[in-house]
Amino acid sequence: LSLLLEGSDVAPRTVTLPPRPLPELLARQLSDREHDPVFHQAMTIAQSLAQAMLNA
Repeated sequence: LSLLLEGSDVAPRTVTLPPRPLPELLARQLSDREHDPVFHQAMTIAQSLAQAMLNA
């Protein structure tokens, strides 16, 4: 993981993290958005589109 301040000549700050499986990373990100109404609306629309594709 690296943090870089744009417009600065300071070297990036880095930290080594253990590798995480993709499903775990996605689950953590989704749980962060649990209370976000825009995210829920987007997921509802995505589900409708997916159902339409499956039923086509």
